[in-house]
Amino acid sequence: MEHQRRRLAVRIEEFGGPEVLVPVEVPDPVAGPGQVLVRVAAAGVNRADALVRAGVYHRAGRPPLTPGVEGPEPSPRWGRG
Repeated sequence: MEHQRRRLAVRIEEFGGPEVLVPVEVPDPVAGPGQVLVRVAAAGVNRADALVRAGVYHRAGRPPLTPGVEGPEPSPRWGRG
């Protein structure tokens, strides 16, 4: 049986203040057909994330949610061939 790798993430399990941010273990993401998986070394948490957490940013959906929608653009480098 293959062991699935896991990582720590912060989740919003319910709307509210900073106290609703919960560290949880989640499985490593897997790219599906037509998708690309990008390694993110750092993610920004900004005002939009605070509004999502508070439940006042209607487009975010319903919990559980993962904040941190901003990340630096990856700069892959490919050689010839």
